[in-house]
Amino acid sequence: MTIKYPKFGRPAGRTLRKEKPTALNLGRIQEWIDSGRLNPEEEINMRHLYVSGCIHNLRKGGVKLLGSDATKLKGKINIVVSRASQTAIKHIESLGGSVKCEYHTPLSLRALVKPHTFERKGRPIPGRPMPVRRKDVLFYSRWDKRGYLANEWAAMKAAKPSVSQVSEGKMEASI
Repeated sequence: MTIKYPKFGRPAGRTLRKEKPTALNLGRIQEWIDSGRLNPEEEINMRHLYVSGCIHNLRKGGVKLLGSDATKLKGKINIVVSRASQTAIKHIESLGGSVKCEYHTPLSLRALVKPHTFERKGRPIPGRPMPVRRKDVLFYSRWDKRGYLANEWAAMKAAKPSVSQVSEGKMEASI
């Protein structure tokens, strides 16, 4: 039996832009630091992870930092990734480090990891774009997700000073 009018297009409910970020565990980062492939003194971004071989490919979604093997991480690190789990954020910040989540499109990821390809072709290196989808804007604006669009005032609100700090005058409000 043949279909007279075949179905064209994509199935209903499927999106064309499914972002599956590359998963990265904290234990693997510590292994790369111990072997000397990553320098914990400087800020680690997705380019450093790719060039050192810690991740093998950057998918459309970038890198998601996971809290698996979090106990293996020994020292403080400052890292910039696309997304991070709450356990990874808590563990890194308990050691004195910082996590920052930045939005990237596939083109800006390629420019971040391989800027020489743009220079070789004589093209300008594209800058980091702003998120367009509402879901992305809301994610990168949240301080608890460590989004780069969250401002300092949101960070102060998230800290919620205790009554004793406010009464003693230790908390200063700077607007």
